[in-house]
Order: sequence, then C-alpha cells, then structure tokens
Amino acid sequence: YGDRGDFQAFSTRTLALDLRRLAASLALDGATALRSDGKRLRFELDSLTVTLHRAGRIVLEGVRPDSQAAAATQVRRLLTADRLAMTEAT
Repeated sequence: YGDRGDFQAFSTRTLALDLRRLAASLALDGATALRSDGKRLRFELDSLTVTLHRAGRIVLEGVRPDSQAAAATQVRRLLTADRLAMTEAT
C-alpha cells in the first residue's frame, strides 16, 4: 500500500467502531492530531500516521522498520481486544 513503510490491514470480522470513544482512548495513549468525519478516524502516534475506518480497516503510514511484522505489531498495539470491546458501537 502506498510508499515504503505504508501498510493496510482489515479486520477478520465486520466491525462498527465508535470512533469518538476510540479517539478518547487513543488520546490517553498519546495520539495527537485526532480528526474524524464519522466514517474514519485519522491521528498521529509516535512516528505513525494512522487512518482507522469505522468498519475496521486500518492504514498505517510511516511504519519503521518497513516490514509486515512491524506493521502487525503496530496494529496489535493500536487495536487491542480490550480497546475494541470498549469501542464497538451498540
């Protein structure tokens, strides 16, 4: 996806994330430049720029090292099971 260090991942199940609650949770972990249009949440965390879609697709820009393993680690860090359970819309 895109340039070196850019990756995307998809959830194995359909999600309906509450982006407002997710933004609040990520802000506590240091995410900045949080903005959302109701369908996507875009933010910066450390050296990453992340776009998270309400249905669970995630786009990571600036992953270093530039590898799938590093991208997978970041996805797991951002979308822990606890965070997803807390932010799924009902």
